[in-house]
Amino acid sequence: MAIFTAAAEDLFDMIRTHPSAAKMFVLMENAQHLDSLTEDLKEILTEADKLIKKSIPLIEKGQLLGEIKQGNAEALAVAFWCSIQGITQYIALHPETLFPIQCGLFQFLKTWRRIDNEN
Repeated sequence: MAIFTAAAEDLFDMIRTHPSAAKMFVLMENAQHLDSLTEDLKEILTEADKLIKKSIPLIEKGQLLGEIKQGNAEALAVAFWCSIQGITQYIALHPETLFPIQCGLFQFLKTWRRIDNEN
């Protein structure tokens, strides 16, 4: 879980420090829908898919450790990274937006453990 929290915090810190970085997320998303891109550019733009695929084993390991909730690891990876993408695009259009990382945005990944005080 820590790696996902750190990744989100790093991305949002970068955007907070360099607001134009959020606009790059919008540009990259829009570019993926262009038919006129060269094969080299199309390959670069597939990095997001690779990131999702690389996250799946990390989520599965977190599930085994009880740190990440059970469920389809690919679906959780998609939810995490697409949340980052969508939030970043929104911030690019609305720079006054508060960064949601502080409000427990990614709690959907976390396993909730009940602590019993009974002996």
